[in-house]
Amino acid sequence: MGVEGVLRMIQGLVMLPIAFINIFLKSFQQLNVVHKKYWWVMPVSYGLAAAEAFLWVWIVQEGLGWGVFWMGTGSGLGCMMGMYIHKRVTG
Repeated sequence: MGVEGVLRMIQGLVMLPIAFINIFLKSFQQLNVVHKKYWWVMPVSYGLAAAEAFLWVWIVQEGLGWGVFWMGTGSGLGCMMGMYIHKRVTG
């Protein structure tokens, strides 16, 4: 694996947690809406805005490539964790 391969791997390892956070917050927000948790809506919205902006800028600058794999993995894990944590935090 050359330098370019290593850089792609590092990019993926950065993209995965950002996609995780993004979808974690989306699933958490969806559950806030369903369960009418009004106090959680605004703080989660700011986190969503930051994560989405980061991902879009990243994709525009670096291209998607293997990003689909990294984003899909991070998103799936983030969704499951968001559902689990929401139940624990909000009852």
